[in-house]
Amino acid sequence: MPANPTPEIWSMPIPVFTALVALIGSIIGSILTLVIGWRRIKVENKKYETEVKKLQIEVNRLQMEENRLKSESPLLDAEVKKLKAETENLLSEIKQTKLERLQVRVDEIRDILTFLERAVFDAPLEAEEPIAMFQAIQHTRISLQTSGATLLGDRDVAERFRNIRRTLLDTESEVLKRYPAISELITRYHLDSQEDWSRPRYNRPEIREVLGDGYWESVRLMMGIRRIINENLGEIKARLDELNNQIRELAPSDYLSSA
Repeated sequence: MPANPTPEIWSMPIPVFTALVALIGSIIGSILTLVIGWRRIKVENKKYETEVKKLQIEVNRLQMEENRLKSESPLLDAEVKKLKAETENLLSEIKQTKLERLQVRVDEIRDILTFLERAVFDAPLEAEEPIAMFQAIQHTRISLQTSGATLLGDRDVAERFRNIRRTLLDTESEVLKRYPAISELITRYHLDSQEDWSRPRYNRPEIREVLGDGYWESVRLMMGIRRIINENLGEIKARLDELNNQIRELAPSDYLSSA
């Protein structure tokens, strides 16, 4: 029986054997590279699929949110319109309240100003008479006190009326101090109001005789208050104009036409 033959591979020349080994190693290396690359691709694919799933979930969530917002949009629009209407109504009520308060203030000032519409504040010297002037000053001062003119909500106007009342009171005191006969004549003729001047019992010549030089002196003294009175009245009327301008800005045209 023949001996085991020597494998051909071992009988190959060394260069050929070396080349064969190198080829086999190269093939094995390529296979390993392909296996590793394939595994990497597989991992990347799984990662990609996971990311795609996440993105799809997010897209679905956004779509649901969009659908929800679309369904709620009419409700939101209605709520916005409701809030807008309520705000406009509130602003209108505030505006109307302010307008009414301004009108009340204007009416109060106008009513009080009528107390100062007397001849004693602008009549010429020759038309004046001391007792009538004194009573007009006195009645005006009392009217200002009882009307609450010095307690008005408008502080500037109240202060002006306070100045006028103080001037009238100081003038009363000064006239009675210098010319006490005026008080005696008022008592003698029972002259309690301006209407009493038309009664026959009022004796103008006697008053001239009793007062003497004090007749025209007292008239000039009382006429001396006009500058102070008119200065304060000017400020009050200027303030009244300001209030009226505010009313014009706030009030609708139909309100102004009916005012």
